[in-house]
Amino acid sequence: MIKNTRLFGIATIVSLLFLIVACTPEEKTETFWVNSYKTTVDNDDNYQLLVSESDNLEDANWDKFENSIEGFTFKPGYFQKIEVKVEDVEGQETKKYTLKDVLEEKLDMRYRLNDTWVVVAIDGKDVEKKEDQELPQLEMNLSKGQVSGTDGCNRIFGQITEIKENTIKFDKMGSTRMACPDMETPDAFMSAFAKVKQYKLNDLELVLLDENNNEVLKFKKVD
Repeated sequence: MIKNTRLFGIATIVSLLFLIVACTPEEKTETFWVNSYKTTVDNDDNYQLLVSESDNLEDANWDKFENSIEGFTFKPGYFQKIEVKVEDVEGQETKKYTLKDVLEEKLDMRYRLNDTWVVVAIDGKDVEKKEDQELPQLEMNLSKGQVSGTDGCNRIFGQITEIKENTIKFDKMGSTRMACPDMETPDAFMSAFAKVKQYKLNDLELVLLDENNNEVLKFKKVD
């Protein structure tokens, strides 16, 4: 009798455990890549992560991620593939995201473009600094998809419309309209951007190329 009672007790406990497991909600997880740089929200100084489910980082479509991820540390210049736990928040439409694991990290070579560069050659010809005029400079901001700087006379601005591992395209390049004694270099500098399709990075040197691999603009990194 005692033996049967014990067996019944064990069976009851096992049944309860199965019932608890069966009633426990299955943990929801998501896996995606986080881009190496953030993007701005409405062109202000608020930044959001960019994420993609594609493993083809070269041609991935990146979406803004409007939530925070508890426990996640963003690393500028690195793609990070992460797994997160996703939970509903009672009474809210938003969800809670918590980092479970960083599955993979990859250095993003594009991130080195995110700097200020001074021109040393245009169309293969060395550029010399003229008296009372600066050398043209280009500053790239990948998060905003914008460029700024100077053509040596006027302030410049424009957009980066495409950037991949070896290709880059600019659009809507413009400048202020101040006249300077030497406009040959500023005009050549600004005209060159329409031809740019590719780029090469060699240590502290950036070379922008046309579709036939001809050198269009050569820069060195500003110290």
